[in-house]
Amino acid sequence: MQSTTGGLRLELATSPTALSAHTAAWQQLAAECEVGDWFCSPLWLMPWFTHFATTIPCRVLFGYEAEQLVGVLPLVGPVPA
Repeated sequence: MQSTTGGLRLELATSPTALSAHTAAWQQLAAECEVGDWFCSPLWLMPWFTHFATTIPCRVLFGYEAEQLVGVLPLVGPVPA
């Protein structure tokens, strides 16, 4: 799913395949992040997502300005009706 608002393009990944499409940009963003936390990288979240997405709804929202990834928001929990 894709949406654009105020110059920010949002993409919602709801499957491991959709998530993997953002890996390269996500790795670059994580490397540039001041926090430098391993838990902010796809190396941690992708295996977690693949394992738990079978039992609970997992989604990841990616925000792009032009072609530059500027934000990643993991979401876990029930999908509202």
